[in-house]
Amino acid sequence: MSVTVSVQPTEEPMTLEEVKDFLRVDHDHEDSLIASLITAARITVEETTQRRLVNTTMIYTLDAFPVVIRPPYSPLSSVTSIQYIDEDGDTQTVDADDYTVDTSTEPGRIVEAYGASWPTTRGVIDAVTVTYVVGYGSSREDVDERAKAAMRFLISHWYENRMPVGNANTERLDVPMTASFLMQQITVPEIR
Repeated sequence: MSVTVSVQPTEEPMTLEEVKDFLRVDHDHEDSLIASLITAARITVEETTQRRLVNTTMIYTLDAFPVVIRPPYSPLSSVTSIQYIDEDGDTQTVDADDYTVDTSTEPGRIVEAYGASWPTTRGVIDAVTVTYVVGYGSSREDVDERAKAAMRFLISHWYENRMPVGNANTERLDVPMTASFLMQQITVPEIR
């Protein structure tokens, strides 16, 4: 199993101007630094919460069809396609009428449609490929405000503390408590 990004979001959850306003920066000579901090904060929030903030197309591969497909990351917006390698070694596409996409639960899930069943795959690694879209929407206005707030606190912390800030007893770097709290609030629950 693996998951990769196929199509990156078309915009960041916050603009450079919004972040500069939050940081109270009124000059342009650190714009590239601040832009890189915006991207780093988005990636940190996304990986910590197991979410994608702005719509992102992902590719999830499996060795075979499980009863329920739970694509990594939330919120699941749509499924573009499900392809598989059949017993003859040819790539086939599952008809969209043969599966149901549940975008209302977290994490989202894909199940066989009523009366349908998953096709038989060849016994090879990555025999099933699910291409799907996850994110709050296609624009920054759709993003959960808690995620944006966590990003602001991370960016502010990194901007003000240009050298690594660590805990004296460990080598790991601490995330500001407010950002950590906000990310905990929107973290995708684990399925047991």
